[in-house]
Amino acid sequence: MEVIKYILTNLYSLLYKLVFKNKTLIILGNPYGNVTGHIKCCYYLLKSENLKEVFIVKERVTNKNELRKVSFRTFILLLKAKSIIYTHNPTDIFPFIPKGVKKINIWHGMPIKPIGYNSKIEQIWIKNKIKNKLSPYLKNDLLIVNSFYWVNFFSDSWRFPKNRILPLGSLVSAYLNKYHDEIISELSKRFSNKRNHIIFAPTFRNDGSDYEYINKTLQFFSKLTQYDFIVKLHPNTNFTFNENYVNIIFPNNIDLFDLFLISDLLITDYSSIFYEYLNVKPNCILFQTDKKEYEKINGKLNPVNESLKIYYAQNIIELNDNILLLMAELDKKKQQDFVKFDVDKFIKNIDL
Repeated sequence: MEVIKYILTNLYSLLYKLVFKNKTLIILGNPYGNVTGHIKCCYYLLKSENLKEVFIVKERVTNKNELRKVSFRTFILLLKAKSIIYTHNPTDIFPFIPKGVKKINIWHGMPIKPIGYNSKIEQIWIKNKIKNKLSPYLKNDLLIVNSFYWVNFFSDSWRFPKNRILPLGSLVSAYLNKYHDEIISELSKRFSNKRNHIIFAPTFRNDGSDYEYINKTLQFFSKLTQYDFIVKLHPNTNFTFNENYVNIIFPNNIDLFDLFLISDLLITDYSSIFYEYLNVKPNCILFQTDKKEYEKINGKLNPVNESLKIYYAQNIIELNDNILLLMAELDKKKQQDFVKFDVDKFIKNIDL
């Protein structure tokens, strides 16, 4: 299989050199098929900067600027691409990428859990992928991160050169700031502005033990009827909703980042979205009831940047206390300071 992929990639690369001398396109894609998360934010930011030849890959195509994964149209247009942007791997866009295309990884959050060579889970993948003792992460030409704090982290975790890591600020907060009024206007049709909204967005567990954690948490939330809880689970989460809750909402067709703007508090566990959220709102709780078990499977958690003000809860009692504390101080809390995303520098690096 690897031999076939090697041959196809080289043939594709030769074709890439021979046709469409004027490379103009930028193509984006993520592994979950829809326009969500960091890819959605990136796409709309680029469109707002009048970059017209920007396409996005997804499973179901709805307009002319969208490409279906593994399609003949994607194959052809990739021959005109100067850059591809993704959150995980170049194969988010197509099974093989021609040499010469600039590969830009905007990742999918600044992580709290170990990744790369420091992750027990990813070490298995690395062992199967590694060749000539070179890091498999070197397939990325450029990595975009939120701040200088993450340069050393990714360089160490990925064994990746620092001069290929670009700290630009939060792409998510830049998108939310740019489209703030439109997003609020749309969400106001679905959510009451007379209620406080709390987002619950945990990550998935590699051992499939999501059910107990999520179920107990939702049962607790259902008792706090003074708030509305918005539940957004990771696409890989193993959980099925079997009950109807009066104050718990499951808006599967709304992007998580858009929901930041109408929320007062985020509750997550080991998900990297806490960092993106703190760029937008000041209140976040890391609810980690199974930390020892989680670290046993994934490896030791990364320390959170000491400059961030964040709250922790290891059980329901601590979670309840923190919710009551933070919700009582909503009007007193100041937004934490972060570097704004440098859109101009981003475009310069993808549009060379």
